[in-house]
Amino acid sequence: MTEWNDLVDAVKNKNWGTARNLAEAVKTEWLAVREVVLAFAVPGADSQSDTVDAAINELQVVLGDPVDPDAVGSAMSTLGSFLSAGQEPASLPLE
Repeated sequence: MTEWNDLVDAVKNKNWGTARNLAEAVKTEWLAVREVVLAFAVPGADSQSDTVDAAINELQVVLGDPVDPDAVGSAMSTLGSFLSAGQEPASLPLE
């Protein structure tokens, strides 16, 4: 998901305006595929998709003004663990 990679880069660079826009794009992409994912998913996928929904929503909240970098990192980590399934989630050093 290109939007996800771009979002990771924006967060790493603390480009919060771009990150806000990309978080919305990630949410739009997720909502577009969510039902298809659930239709072909293993049992228990509903709770995982609810976790993705919550993480996306939380990310949008913490990218508000003022931005809380620690909370952004936490939300990105949660979201990344699902969007990067089978891959190592991107590291997000926000110091």
